[in-house]
This record gives sequence, structure tokens and C-alpha cells, in this order.
Amino acid sequence: MISPKKCIIFIALSLLLTLSVYKYPNIPHPTFLTNHERKVKTSFGSRQWRKYLPELEKLLTDVESGRIKQTNLKCSTDPSKVLVSSAKNKYAAGEEVFGQIQSINFYGTNKTYGGDYFRARIIRWRPVKSNTNDGVPVSIYDHGNGRYTWRTVIPWPGLSKLEVELVHSSEAVIDLIMQASLINPLLFIGTYPSGTKEECDVKLMENGKLLCDFSNPKFGTTWFCYRPANETCPKDMLWYQRTRLRLKHPDHKELFNTTVNREIAIKNEVWLQSQFSDQFPPDHLPQCKNFSLKKAMNFSRPSGYYLDGKWNSLECKNTHRDLTLADKCLVNKVVYIIGDSTMRQWYLILLERLNLTDDVDDSALWSQPRNGKDKFKNITIKYRAHGLPLQNPGPPRVKPYIVNTLDNITEQGNVVVVFHIGAHFDYYDPSIFIERLLAIKNAIIRLKRRNAGVKVFVRLGIRYTVPSPFRPTEWYLYRFNQIMLGMLSDLKYLTFIDTWGLTTVRPQKDIHSKPKIASDAIALWLSYLCH
Repeated sequence: MISPKKCIIFIALSLLLTLSVYKYPNIPHPTFLTNHERKVKTSFGSRQWRKYLPELEKLLTDVESGRIKQTNLKCSTDPSKVLVSSAKNKYAAGEEVFGQIQSINFYGTNKTYGGDYFRARIIRWRPVKSNTNDGVPVSIYDHGNGRYTWRTVIPWPGLSKLEVELVHSSEAVIDLIMQASLINPLLFIGTYPSGTKEECDVKLMENGKLLCDFSNPKFGTTWFCYRPANETCPKDMLWYQRTRLRLKHPDHKELFNTTVNREIAIKNEVWLQSQFSDQFPPDHLPQCKNFSLKKAMNFSRPSGYYLDGKWNSLECKNTHRDLTLADKCLVNKVVYIIGDSTMRQWYLILLERLNLTDDVDDSALWSQPRNGKDKFKNITIKYRAHGLPLQNPGPPRVKPYIVNTLDNITEQGNVVVVFHIGAHFDYYDPSIFIERLLAIKNAIIRLKRRNAGVKVFVRLGIRYTVPSPFRPTEWYLYRFNQIMLGMLSDLKYLTFIDTWGLTTVRPQKDIHSKPKIASDAIALWLSYLCH
């Protein structure tokens, strides 16, 4: 048996990914990796993302240095033994509430390193069962030594319960990071104009084969397809389709057991009592204007809470609690809703709510560009997907890159952009996502130069549970959230929409929110748009 002191596997020292920089005048330089440079790998993939998640930087550095030497089940976090405590049990409504979490492994000893990924919320207790699920998200700070601080506020008087789940142990997180650093995790098939079908991806090993290079540094994308000897490289392929997932199961399947250590509620309960306070809820909140969630995501106050079925912001007066006044808010505006199917959901909700005329061509191609209009109220809402590696089938025209969409915005006046990107990058090394995000950031800067009045919003990821023990997992979206906040928060005119906080209180069963939750997120966005 491995002793607790020896409970720790050497993973080979990492190499830095080589970066080449393409210059844009007066705009931050994006990194861009060539296909050859993508061969240079480390145990945990690229390194540039790690500065946005310092708790994992420490963990991975300790593994690489040999200070932590293993990641097996016995060394991993046992949710049945994790200890959760509160600094005290009685508070005033609105007062900061905090406490500690101590991770304990299956040997029954305290873990001495961090990286565990928890989900936590405080739920209001009611004597009669309610469907409103009043709750507030709880932030968790990783001290890197097996101890964690949880922190939030209780926004109501009465009895509340702290609920904490272990989503992934740090050992499982290490496995997820390694899985997402593999070459070619997905199999894309591209169709040449001749009808020939060949494999395509953001990175391909030559292996003596010919390649067509469809990469575009301006769009922040690399894309390659194998080329038969009798083919020439076209401007683009006729059709792309992701056919299967190539990722193998994790090396340590026992770390992803949904009955043992995957999304398991911590057993020891913490009940909290709060008293009425005339200082809460605050009546001095500002109007919802530009709000950077960087501070909120860095474990200070939560951005809001659910009470009586409505989301209440703690950052500003969110005047829109539903979509009743959506038409008045959007009159005389052109809105671009950009992203994957979770943003298409926003488009479809507004299309129905506003009774817009839709110019859809082929409903079978869900990612195709769509335009909804109300000519009498002068409302135009446009949906645009994001580019490859968007996994849904279709020709290139239904997978426009976000940079291309932003650069083609010519309207002046009341132009609004809201976008999200992330889920289709889950299985790739985060350097792919960083390249894309840097290019998007540059395009936002160019857009603001052309139209200083344009309003740009970034929607964060969605927390969700899944029946599968392995993938997908919200942890990848958490990593993308932290990267987006770190890379984009210096653009002071950007506003982040905290769908992460909403779905911390009400985790979804699927990456696509229930219509009620998606509508709540849209209403929060409207509060920043029309205040």
C-alpha cells in the first residue's frame, strides 16, 4: 500500500510552446502557433493559460518539479470526509459570510495541495416546499495547501443551508488538463470541391502527407486539411462535419466515479441563521452600466442572488427582472448575438418574445446566419455562429469567425454586440482559445474605433451537471471564464453578463439552460443595455 507521505506521481517536465507574434498597429499583439510549432508539447500542454488560474499554476508546477508525485484514488479527495465549517452561525442579512473547507484524502489525512474544484451555494430554507429555489452563489478561494475559504453574503433573514459539492478532485483536474492537451481530440471531415473527403483540424501532423493551410492570423485561427496528391488547395472546403470524438477515457477512471467522487455533495451540513437588517437590501446601488466581473469572479461579493424566483443584482439596479419590456429596450437598435447554440437560444427566445420576422433559409443548419426584424419598431436582431472548431455540420458560410462578423459591422448608431465562446474548444489545448480570444479582442478595438457608441457584452459560461462520468464537464468552461476575464477586463467598455452566478444557484442538467434561466440572463443583459 502507498503511504500517505508517498501519495504524490512524477509527470515529465514541460516544454514551453513556441509562440510567434503577428503585429497589428496600436493593438495588443496576438500569439499565433504554426502547425509545426503545435508539435512541441508539454505534459500539461501550453503554459500561457496558467497565469489566469494561479491555484493550478502552483499545483502543476509542484507536479512537474516532483514535489507532488501521484494522482491515484487513495491520494485524491474523499467527499465523504471533507470538512466544511463557518466562522460563526449567526449573521445579519447582507453581512459577509465565510468559512473553511479542508480536503481530506481516502487515507483520511489532510491534503497538502490544492486544485479541488467545488460548486457551492447557500439555499434559503422554507417550512413549506417552494419551487423558487432562493439562493446565492458562494465563491471558493484555493489556498494551495488543501484548505479553501468559501465566501458570500446571506441576502435574507431566516435559516439557510450551505451546500457544497465536489465536482472534481485536483487529481481528476490534472487528468482533464492532460486530456485537453492531446493532438487531434476530434475528427473533422472536410469535403473538397471535387467531392473528396479528408481529415481537417486546428492542428495536423504531416506524417508525410500533403496539407492545405486555411489558417488566418487575423481571425486567430489555425485550420488544416490533408490534401490528396491529385487535389489543389481551394479557397475553402465545401462542407465540414465533426464525425467522432477521439479522446480516450481518462487514465484514472476511478477519479470520475459519479457515485464516489464526481459531483458528490459534501455530507457535513452547515446551517446559518441571519437576522433582519435595515441596511439590506441596499438602496444605493448604481444604475447598471459597464461592470467588470473580474473582481466578483476573484472571490469577493457575489454578483447577485435569487429571491422569490427573480435574480437580484448586488452590483447595480437590474430594472429588468423578466422580458416584459424587452421591445421598449430594443427599439431602434441593431443587435448582434454571436456564439454557439447557447447564444442561438438567446436569439430564438427574443425572436418569439418580440414576434420578429425571421429570414431563416434552412432550419436543418442551426448555425446559419439569421436575421430577425420588426420594421415598425425598428428592431433588428442578428444571430451569427462562431467559426471552426464549431462541431455542427455545414458549409463555411454557417461557421463565420467572430472576428469576421465584428469587422463586417457597418451600422452606426445604436449597435449592440453580445457574444460567448468556449464550449466547442473544450477538448483542445487552451492556447487555441487564447489565440482566438486575442483576435476577437483586436476586432472589438477596431469596432470601437469605427463606432464609439457600440456596446459590447461578454456572456460567461453556464454551470451544468452531466450524467457522464467523464466528459463534458463544466470545469473547462470555468477555465475559459477565468481566461476571458483575465484577457478582456482591461477593455473598460466591456460588460460581462454573469450567467455563471445564476447557474451556480441553479445548475443546469445540460449546457443549454432551461428557458427560464436563459430568459433571466437576457433580462440581466437588458438591465445593462437599458437603464
